[in-house]
Amino acid sequence: MSLPMPTTGKSPQLISQEMDAPLIALAQKCNGDLRLLFHSFFSFLNRRTDFYCVHNAKDALALEDTNAGLSSKRTQMGFKEGDAEKLLIAAFRQFPLRRMPPMEELKKQQQQKMQQQHQQQQMQNMQRQVEKMETSNGNTTK
Repeated sequence: MSLPMPTTGKSPQLISQEMDAPLIALAQKCNGDLRLLFHSFFSFLNRRTDFYCVHNAKDALALEDTNAGLSSKRTQMGFKEGDAEKLLIAAFRQFPLRRMPPMEELKKQQQQKMQQQHQQQQMQNMQRQVEKMETSNGNTTK
């Protein structure tokens, strides 16, 4: 099952950017625990949508029969058995997995970043000291 983007008139990038703020807020409410975030999201889908509804066997057969011409609201709700899972997998597979570098490399990068920040802080402190000396020298000459 492929997952086409919904047609809203907005670009997928713009939609993603608009959704970032509320999703970040939700992730922060879950203290960054993705399990809690997913639980909350799927609980919402279960309670407030038809994502977990499966068509009645008779309705599913009628939906497959193109001559049936059913248009009732009931047959428009829910999914055929297994289709919700397929939708979920298709959504997951839209984005590539990213390989993490070995932990040694991550630690080394983190140490280098900390050293750079420390050096920048030392430079700022030195600049402040020079400015203080210049202002104090300027004050004594007046």
